[in-house]
Amino acid sequence: MSDFQTIAKPLLGRLRCPTGHFLVAVPAALRPNFFCDVCRRREADGAAPVFTCPRCDYDVCRACAPRQAAG
Repeated sequence: MSDFQTIAKPLLGRLRCPTGHFLVAVPAALRPNFFCDVCRRREADGAAPVFTCPRCDYDVCRACAPRQAAG
């Protein structure tokens, strides 16, 4: 299993945007304007997974994702 899958897989299906849509995991490199709506940081590692709602333009970085999924 790749590092991307190792990080992303346990969180998929547990993360939602404020509107209720499920977030999808994508490499940060595919979201050049990524901005975490939780901590307000940009993801620097292009290979790292970030979680996004394409419908709402809501983003969560990999550091904030576990906290969001828990709660």
